[in-house]
Parts: sequence; C-alpha cells; structure tokens
Amino acid sequence: AIAMDPLNEVLTVNYAGNLQSRGDNEGAIQSIESMIRLQSDHAGLLSAYSEVKLKSGDLVGAWEIARQAYQYAPENVVVINTMAGAWVALEQYAEAEETWIAGIARNRKSVELKLRYLTMLLMTDRADDAERMMGRIFPEDVTVLPEGFQRTYHYYQGLISSLRGEYPNMRDHFERVIDPEESKLYDRNQVFVLTTAALINRGMGELETSEKQLATAERVLGHARVNGIDNQEFYYSVASLFALRGDTEKSIQTLQQAYDKGFRQRWLLEVDGRLAALREKPAFVAIKERIANDISQSTAVVQLSAGKQ
Repeated sequence: AIAMDPLNEVLTVNYAGNLQSRGDNEGAIQSIESMIRLQSDHAGLLSAYSEVKLKSGDLVGAWEIARQAYQYAPENVVVINTMAGAWVALEQYAEAEETWIAGIARNRKSVELKLRYLTMLLMTDRADDAERMMGRIFPEDVTVLPEGFQRTYHYYQGLISSLRGEYPNMRDHFERVIDPEESKLYDRNQVFVLTTAALINRGMGELETSEKQLATAERVLGHARVNGIDNQEFYYSVASLFALRGDTEKSIQTLQQAYDKGFRQRWLLEVDGRLAALREKPAFVAIKERIANDISQSTAVVQLSAGKQ
C-alpha cells in the first residue's frame, strides 16, 4: 500500500507503529523520517515521530520533536498530548500540567486531553484532583455510556481507589473492565487489569479467581509473542507476570529487555504492586537507577535547550 501511495502519512504512521510493536525501533524511526523529509512542517507526522522516539527511549529526541510540532499546531489535540507526554516522560509534571490546562481551555470538549491529564494526576498521587476531573469527563450515571466507555470509567475509578488504599473497590472496578473478547488479544491495559485484579484477589484469599486471571493473562501474552509482539510494553507486562508467579530472576531479566527496548517509566517501577517481590533485588534497583540517570541527563539537555538554568 505504501509503494502505491508513498505520500500517505496515515499509512506511514501505521506502518511505523507496526514495526515498533514488533521490536524494530530503528525501522519505525526511519520509516517516519523518510516522510518528514518531504513534509517537515506536518504537525501530525511530527507528533507520531515524537511518540516513536519516546517509546524507543529517546527522551530528548521525543521532546525536541514534540516542541517542533507544538510550535506548528499548538491547538491540535494530538499535538498537545504529545507535548505534555514528552514533559511527563522527563518527570517535568508542572510543565506537562500547564500544557494540558492550556490545551483543555482551547478544546473544552476534548475527552482525549482530559483523560491524558487525568492519567498524570493519578501518576502524581493526586486522587482528589483526579476525582474532580472524572466528574468533568463522565456523567453521574455511567450506565448510559457505551460499554467501552463504561470500562474506561471503571479503569480510572479503580486507579483512584488504589491511590486511596481501597483495594477491594479497586478489584471490583477492575473486574468490570475485563472484556472477555478483548482479553483474547494482547492489550497492555487488559493485561494490567487482569494481573492487578489477580494480585488483589490473591491477597483477599480468592485463590481460584486469582489463578484464572493469571492464566488468562499468560495466554494473552503467549499469543502476543507468537504474533510477533516484541516491544517494551510487552516485556514489562511479561516481567510483571513473572514477578507474580514468584520467578524473580526471569522477571528481572525480562524487565532488562523492556529497558533495552526503550522502557523509561521510573514512576511505574516505584508504584506497581505486581513488582513487590523485586523491590529489594540489587538488579531491580540497578535498572531503576539506570532509568533515573537517563531521565536526569535527558532533563538537563532539555532544560538547556529550553533556555532554563
């Protein structure tokens, strides 16, 4: 299809995403770069390029390209999310929040912006602010929403319950997120929900339910591997499953593979309860410190580029 329509940016972006999902970060980058050479001011292409860079672990490159896209189209919802997301990856949450607040002011009906901003509020342990944002996104009666959006509501409500230590409520919300059809295919959020619900059920003595949920997650990840999924998100999911199974050695090895593929989310390593068995392991601490160093060095470069001290 690309050979027949080489200037089609949608095909190029989708192809790059497919390459990256199969572990070919360099191929994904080269694919989009070839199109950007022809359309260097295309904000949508630049946003996609930034996302590919981010998922490959190039935090500086992702920020620089996101800033370029933002300069071209500061009111575009996709571009705003990309710019704010680049700040989040650098753990510069004030800048990210400023970007999202300005973007939401320009696009008051944008659910996409509000959901991404909500995610950052949860990342930074702001349960009350997150609850207020939920009220701006969802109606009081969520049963009037399509099933998919109801699951989105329960996903975020479960995360808020987690911040408040209300784990039975979190489990109940997460079990309403699980989709029997979607769970047959690889989806990192479905795997996260399945394995987290399994962890909580185990702690509550619901061992049979926990085992069924872990077995489902294992099947999903196994099918994903057979289908060629080989990116950082996949390896992180596998690492969490190994940790829940008590195989800390394989979990750390797989987490290293996630790092090698571009995983740089230090905050997730610090809060993810599925990785509790790894917390005191020197190899786990080393990976977390390596990520912290990557973020620190990248932030220093970005601050210099942005004219900060």
